[in-house]
Amino acid sequence: MENIDKQELRRQVEVSIRRQKALTRWILFGVNALMFVGFSIFAWIVLIRAGHSPLNGMNFPGNETDWVSAAAIMLNVGWGVGLLFQFIMIILETNWGQRQMRDRAMGAIMARMLLGEDESGAEKRKRAMRLTHDGELEEIEGEPSSEGKVIKQGEK
Repeated sequence: MENIDKQELRRQVEVSIRRQKALTRWILFGVNALMFVGFSIFAWIVLIRAGHSPLNGMNFPGNETDWVSAAAIMLNVGWGVGLLFQFIMIILETNWGQRQMRDRAMGAIMARMLLGEDESGAEKRKRAMRLTHDGELEEIEGEPSSEGKVIKQGEK
């Protein structure tokens, strides 16, 4: 038996597992969507043949509320929103979705760094500088106040 590159083997296994997971997610989403469409069509055919109308569930002026139609509408909306959430989760797991999230996170972190905030959100201590007699910058001890004066630590 030849020497097996364990790193390459592990990488190929991970790629294969990711592809299998993605395919399974899409298949399950497709089955869920087909069931949604099929059951919705079947339910509305049964309801309409039984004398219920989707418009009666809307509680228009002059209409008596048809609670069966209203329940069917809520069921369809709920299942549809669930499908939407499932689709969004599938998209977020793609390379494109992960790249978008990574770019957004990187932008937010860079903005915090440029604004001078640390991880906790607290601003970094600002340094006050002044020009010395020989033209060099010198840091002033203490914290600058809003008027530009330097407040020595302990004077606040």
